[in-house]
Parts: sequence; C-alpha cells; structure tokens
Amino acid sequence: MKYLICYDIPETKIRTKVVKCLQKFSYRLQYSVFMGEGTAKDIDRVKVTLRNFALQSPKARILIVPLTEDAVSNWWLYGIALEEKKDCMIA
Repeated sequence: MKYLICYDIPETKIRTKVVKCLQKFSYRLQYSVFMGEGTAKDIDRVKVTLRNFALQSPKARILIVPLTEDAVSNWWLYGIALEEKKDCMIA
C-alpha cells in the first residue's frame, strides 16, 4: 500500500532528522510531503521512529495517510514533484 506522509515541525534539528528518515524509503513531493510504499508492518516501524522524533517537540505534527489504488490513480498534482518518482519501499 502507498502512504502519503506529511509533517509540520518548527524545530530545524528535529525536522532534519525526520526528513533524513523519510528520504530512506520514500520520495519527496513537496518540502513537507512524502510518498512511500510498504506493508502495514513496515509503516508501523516507521511510525515508531517518527513518533520518537516528534516527542522531542511539543509542536510537531506528522500525518500518515494510507492511499488506495483508486485514490492514487485519481490524484492531482500541479507542478513538478521535488524528487523524481522512483520505486520506494518502507522498511
């Protein structure tokens, strides 16, 4: 399953850690929006890692949305993604 992952983290140090984590298994659509793919077990591991980063900031927000194939086939993006679409796996 594909996942849309968004964050809003005001602290640069924590935000940088989150970005490095997300870049390992997903690709960047916008500055704070990533898309990745994996199993429910894979995303659970990612959630634990991201939660640990978010706990360091009272203002941190991270959103992970599972996307059905129908939702992905009907999405709309104006402009160019920040990174080229590539195969990615959440692990």
